Amino acid sequence: MAAMLERNKRNGKLGVTIDLPNKEPILCVCCGCSYTLCYSDTENYFSGVESNLETMRLLAASAVSKEHPDHFTRTRIWKGCDHGWLAADSQAARTTL
Repeated sequence: MAAMLERNKRNGKLGVTIDLPNKEPILCVCCGCSYTLCYSDTENYFSGVESNLETMRLLAASAVSKEHPDHFTRTRIWKGCDHGWLAADSQAARTTL
């Protein structure tokens, strides 16, 4: 797992410890609900002519906005440019991804 999108607690801070070196805030454009995009340095590559990091950021913002107003999904795992962000709230879901 080289990238995660984790919904933050109400105070805007991560509720769990994530051992990935790079962290960026992602906000819902509708309500301001905050998420943290976490990724390793291995995610900094190009897939064809697209930057994987830019694709991750764009699809993360889109996934967060689509969840509005409920924001049910707490954790998403990045499965590359072809599959995007997949819900992984349970350990079983993370294992199957």
